[in-house]
Amino acid sequence: MSSRPRVLLLGDSSAGRAHEVLRSFDIELVVLRGDARLPDLEGSYDLIVATVKATAALGDALEISSLPGKPIWIALHTQDFLPLRERLRSLGVHYLVQSSVSPTTLRLLIVHTLYSGPERRGEPRLPIGSAVLCVNGGTSLDADLIDLTRDGCRLAVLNGLRVSGAIHIELPSKLAGGEALTLRGKVLRTEYASDKSRLFVTVRFDRLEQMLLHRLDQLLAGQTIGTVVTRLGAGPSKPAGIDVKKARVQAAVQEQLSRLVPEVRIGVFLPGGVQMTVGRDLSVRGVRLNPMPALAMGRAIDLAVYGPAHDEPVLVQSSVSSDDGPLGVGLQFEMLAPRERGRLEEIIETASQIELLAD
Repeated sequence: MSSRPRVLLLGDSSAGRAHEVLRSFDIELVVLRGDARLPDLEGSYDLIVATVKATAALGDALEISSLPGKPIWIALHTQDFLPLRERLRSLGVHYLVQSSVSPTTLRLLIVHTLYSGPERRGEPRLPIGSAVLCVNGGTSLDADLIDLTRDGCRLAVLNGLRVSGAIHIELPSKLAGGEALTLRGKVLRTEYASDKSRLFVTVRFDRLEQMLLHRLDQLLAGQTIGTVVTRLGAGPSKPAGIDVKKARVQAAVQEQLSRLVPEVRIGVFLPGGVQMTVGRDLSVRGVRLNPMPALAMGRAIDLAVYGPAHDEPVLVQSSVSSDDGPLGVGLQFEMLAPRERGRLEEIIETASQIELLAD
């Protein structure tokens, strides 16, 4: 029997991103059209990814909990509303995911769902993959929220940053149901990514006020409309003998986390002219550049950020906020006008799609 997970993709063109992401894994992948019927779902699967339309088309005869292999079922949607969630819950769907989900977030969710080994946390994890703002030791840090539980979370920050002690994490309004949510906690441990480019930070939350805990519970329980990844139901327990090897999954997690943000071209305005370089970890708050002797700590510098199509760049003002040695320098953007912020978000999204297609 093959040790590779068996995964079914069921859907139409709206599942194209999921198809490309799944192809990047060492799995046995089966692809069926969205008009497939229950008899077409032959064999045992560890994971089924299907559009909402394909899921609903199977009708009341679908009993996910009774399918061979007891697979995790991920439904991809283009519109999100509470009656849809309740309908999918009644069918036994485990996760509802926006079809426009970033490749990184979808990769992380798939890694989590294919790992059926023992969960050490007291609460289940929800993969997030969104940018957040943190405050640690009086310093603001850009971070990626990897996953979230009722007790804590995991973050990824640039290597070279020192993170310890008390930390505040601000979840943006689009993630937290229309109003930003600030969570306070303490850093439990840190570890480096395999390529040393990023530092992973494990945080345990302080005792939360009842109102904050209620909002967090709503997000984790799938009661907040607009979340990219929504948990609709608990996953099934799997026999220990058929799970993915833990070492392979940990390696996959490291690989996916090292690719959280794509590379882009950056023009740096220096006294002698514009110098082109590579920008990494681009967000609406800053970017990391290759090492440049001219970029001293605290120096104000103008940048031109180019999208993959090399069209008109976004011009931003910035200042050097960190020097990470051979890993480069971090620059923090000054206040962005709505237009520039919107264009940066478009560049980040487009670059992520290009990166996925190149895999």
